[in-house]
Amino acid sequence: MDPEKVLSFRTSPKAQERLEELLWKNKASEGLDEAKKAELEQFMLVEHIVSVAKARALKYISAAAA
Repeated sequence: MDPEKVLSFRTSPKAQERLEELLWKNKASEGLDEAKKAELEQFMLVEHIVSVAKARALKYISAAAA
């Protein structure tokens, strides 16, 4: 995949809204049920994978420019 495309990747507004809702509920007194905890963990895993991919893309672009 094109490193520039990796760096420009953004979460959809709908997914971002859902993530914020889960984070808010997780911090609030109501907490999350097991299904919502699993959903939040999946969001966090995907965020980690995307962060790693962006770091590698940036490293690739920097090396290519040198």
